[in-house]
Amino acid sequence: MYRRKGYSYKRRGYRGGSSSVSFARRKKSKTPLLILIVVVLLVLCAAVVYFVFFFPKTVPDKTVYTGQPAESSVNTNEQSKNNNNDKKESSVETSPAETVKEGYFDGNVFVYDSEGYEMFYGTEDTAKRYAKTVSDIKNKLPGVDVYNMVVPTHTAFGLPGKYLSQQSDQKQNIDIVYSSYSSDVVSVDAYKSLSEHSGEYVYFHTDNHWTALGAYYCYQEFARAAEIKSSRLTDFNEGSIKDFTGALLNATVTEESPKGNAQLRKNTDTVVYYDPKADCACHLLESGSDKEKESTVIAAFAEGSNAYSAFIWGSNPYVRIDTGSKTGKKLCVIGDSYACAMVPFLVGNYDSIFVIDPALYEGSITDHIKKNKFTDVLILNSVMNANTEVRINELKSVS
Repeated sequence: MYRRKGYSYKRRGYRGGSSSVSFARRKKSKTPLLILIVVVLLVLCAAVVYFVFFFPKTVPDKTVYTGQPAESSVNTNEQSKNNNNDKKESSVETSPAETVKEGYFDGNVFVYDSEGYEMFYGTEDTAKRYAKTVSDIKNKLPGVDVYNMVVPTHTAFGLPGKYLSQQSDQKQNIDIVYSSYSSDVVSVDAYKSLSEHSGEYVYFHTDNHWTALGAYYCYQEFARAAEIKSSRLTDFNEGSIKDFTGALLNATVTEESPKGNAQLRKNTDTVVYYDPKADCACHLLESGSDKEKESTVIAAFAEGSNAYSAFIWGSNPYVRIDTGSKTGKKLCVIGDSYACAMVPFLVGNYDSIFVIDPALYEGSITDHIKKNKFTDVLILNSVMNANTEVRINELKSVS
C-alpha cells in the first residue's frame, strides 16, 4: 500500500479529525488502481522474459548425433573417411532454420553431407607407444635419416565441431607422437599441409584414403623436411578413373542394403593419378607369392571398388622401384595404404625406392636397409593405424 513518509494511519487514524478522514478516503480510492497498474506491468515483464528466453524455437526435425552409433540394419567393421572437390555450403546461415546438417551412423560408417567418415578414438598412451616404436627403428639405423609422417583422416577437416567434440582430437594426438620420440627422428607435418588445402579434393567421399592431390601436398612437406626439390604435377602424366566406390561405401553393404548407403552411392569418387614420365623399372611381390614380378608405378587398369590400388598396385609385401635418377640417395618407405598414393611423386628424388607394408612383409626391414645402404627412411601411417596395437606390433616385427 501507498505510504507517505512520516504519515501513518495508526498514528493518525479515523479519530484524528475531519482532515485525516478525508485523506484516508482519498488514499483508499487510489490504492486499487495503483495495484492494478503494478500487476499489469508485472504481467507484461513476465511475458517479455518468456518470449525472449523460453519460447520454443523452430528447429529442423532431425536426430542429433550424441556420440554413439545410431541403431541401424547395417553392420560393418570397415573404417571410414574422405573429402570433396565440390565447395562446401557456406558457414554463414541465412535463417534460423538453416542449421548444420545432421550426421548419422550407417553401421560403423558415419555419414555426413553425403560423405563417409570413420570416427577417431586414439589415446595419448597409444600415441606414445607408437612414437617409441618409431624411435626404436631409428636407433637400429645409425647414419640413416629417418622421417615420420602421421596422416590425419578426413574426419579432422570434414565434420563440424559438434561431431569432432564427440571423439579424440587428431591434431593433439599427432602432436603427442611428434613430441614423444627421440630428437633424431624428423617429423613431417601432414596435418598442416592438409588443413591448408582442406577445401580442395584431398580426401575421397566414399573411401577412407586421401586423394593423390592430398598426398602431393604432403609430399611437398616431406621434400621441405628432407631438403630435396619437390617435383611439379606437370612432371607427371595425369590420368583418372571414374566411378570409384570406396571402402566406406562397401562397408555399408548388407543383405538389407545390397548396394550400400544411398547417399554415398550417389556421391562416387574419381581417382586422379599422376604417372611419372621417367622410365622406371618396377617390381612387385604380391601377397601369397614368393616370387616378384614386373609391374608399373601406376596400375591404370584398376576400376570400381579397387580403383585406389592404381597407386603402386595397392598394399603388398613390397614394391621395388629403380627410378633411373642419379641423386645418390635411396629411400625405404614403411607404411600403410596411405603411402601408396604418395610414392609415385618420390621417383624424381631417389635412385631407388623400396616400399613395404609391415602387415605383409616377412623379415627384418632394418637389416635390409643396412645391407642395401639406404640413406633415407620414411615411416608413413594414418592416425587411425598409428593408434592401434596391431600396427605398433607390426612395426616392431620388421625392426
